[in-house]
Amino acid sequence: MKAILTFFVLFFSVNLFSQNSYLAYESFDGSAGSALNSGSNGQGWGSTWEVQNGVIAGYLFDNNSLTYNNLKTNGNKLSGGYQYVTSGRNLDYQDGGDFDDYVTGGDAIGSTAGTTLWVSVLLNKLSNNNEPIFLDLHNGNLSWCNNCTTNKIGFGYFGTASNVNSDKRWSIRIGNTVYNSSVSCAVNSATLLVLKITFGANKTDFDLYVNPTTIGNSGTPATTSLSQSTSELIRIKSLALYLGDNANNGYADEIRFAKTYAIATADQNVAINLPPIARFSYSPISGQAPVTVSVDASSSTDPEGNPLTYSWNWGDGTPNSTNPVTTHTYAPNITGLITIELTVKDNFNLKNFTNKTIPIYLPGTNYFPCQSSATSLSEATCSQNNGKVRINAGIALNPTYSFKNGSGIDMPLINGNEFQNLAAGKYNVTVTGSNSCKDIFTLTMTTDSSTCPGWSPNMCKMAIGVNVNGLSDWNWEHAFVNRYKHVREDLTTFHDGCNCWDSNVSSQIKVDENGYPIGLPQITTASNATKVRFIISADAGNLKPNEQYVFLYDGIGTFTLNGADIVSNTKGRMLFNVPATSGNIWLDVSYSQPDDYIKKFSIVESI
Repeated sequence: MKAILTFFVLFFSVNLFSQNSYLAYESFDGSAGSALNSGSNGQGWGSTWEVQNGVIAGYLFDNNSLTYNNLKTNGNKLSGGYQYVTSGRNLDYQDGGDFDDYVTGGDAIGSTAGTTLWVSVLLNKLSNNNEPIFLDLHNGNLSWCNNCTTNKIGFGYFGTASNVNSDKRWSIRIGNTVYNSSVSCAVNSATLLVLKITFGANKTDFDLYVNPTTIGNSGTPATTSLSQSTSELIRIKSLALYLGDNANNGYADEIRFAKTYAIATADQNVAINLPPIARFSYSPISGQAPVTVSVDASSSTDPEGNPLTYSWNWGDGTPNSTNPVTTHTYAPNITGLITIELTVKDNFNLKNFTNKTIPIYLPGTNYFPCQSSATSLSEATCSQNNGKVRINAGIALNPTYSFKNGSGIDMPLINGNEFQNLAAGKYNVTVTGSNSCKDIFTLTMTTDSSTCPGWSPNMCKMAIGVNVNGLSDWNWEHAFVNRYKHVREDLTTFHDGCNCWDSNVSSQIKVDENGYPIGLPQITTASNATKVRFIISADAGNLKPNEQYVFLYDGIGTFTLNGADIVSNTKGRMLFNVPATSGNIWLDVSYSQPDDYIKKFSIVESI
């Protein structure tokens, strides 16, 4: 009987322990002084951290954790603030992921009504200024871009909007409206902020606790610091973190998502099963195609000593590998900055991932293609040197350009990446990036024949013309009723693991004769689950602010409209409003049924 009782107690304690885990957790356990950009730690995330524009300065890991009473902490903390730059990280909101109980039908966190989510963070505002320091939870896939959508909830200090007279207050921001608590934002003092989000069928409720008097198993405080409600159904895909307009404005630590208050504010009396730590080494650190890479994940550990399983995503569309120590050979046609991602999982299904990038060069060189391109801004008029070309850098970082005419004379660079005063003829172009990419190609500047004496159009073969600029999503000229005709010709590709705007593999997407992808996601060298986004309107160009539009389509698929407010959404038809402050509006297509893929897009004004 004693043995049975011992087994029951052991089983009960292990089972209880397995339930005490965060939905998502970030302890900022990075090496002090290293950059947050591309950093990865904790569980519940769908991508690594991305700092706006790939900035590696400003947001840096810092020694030691922030502390608050008996709050359980792990790792280091984050120091931040950099020239109005934000940072962000996607959450694992996919069906079957860490937030599965909060997601219905492949939508975002919060689409399951009747659920409650607790989110907590330690923030420390270091300077007595009006620079903001806050977390935003929003429904965009571009994690750091918290201003790309109004469907968001933030909490922290929002600058002058959080000031009551001269007193700085901790606040909630719903959409773009700030609601202030009565609790002052003390400078140079670690503050625990806990937000309760209740996802209802017709509204979303928020309760903010600032420096709660009880944490962990002691229970939720009797009163809140601030409560608000909105009829908007808040949906969450990403977290954006902002720590000020200048470096060293603030600290952040211990970001937690949990089902209960006790776990969101876990102290030393709450047993938490922490996620494993993913680490690996690899060699060589670069190579010429084809290259064989050896990887070793034996340095990955689990805080509780649980056994781990391993999964390697090689970044070239080939099947994953599962051995902790293994090798992989990249095909001769695979070049560029290739990301190797390791995911480790413990026996309670808690996981963590990290990645490293290996440059794979063209055979016999020390560079890979920049994927640069050229845009003709204007042809040279007859017998004149006034042609203009723009060189697009592709994936080149800190690009430099060489642009020589047929006599080998360098042409001057104008406006950053334009070459002007060009005569008709051939030009040799070299694009070089600090990330070891290089492109060498030849361009031909043509003559605008219509400017030559005696020229006349061939009326029988003349293409249709309506005297407008080239069709583009930033153009205010509306030549067609269907506004979708103003989008860009090329697809923009992405995948959940890249945390990027463009995976630059549009040429690998299988499309029909009209350019619509034949099913999504598709396998490419970037990911075996590559998706597509379509830019509809940029910089308030194609779609007018404060106007209402209808998006029509055929087929079956799943997509997200970003940067606009959806009014209604039924199969084949979506009605949406363009905000008064309109920026970029785009469509992310995450699924398109292969045998009835979405197609025949049309966007027209709602009358």
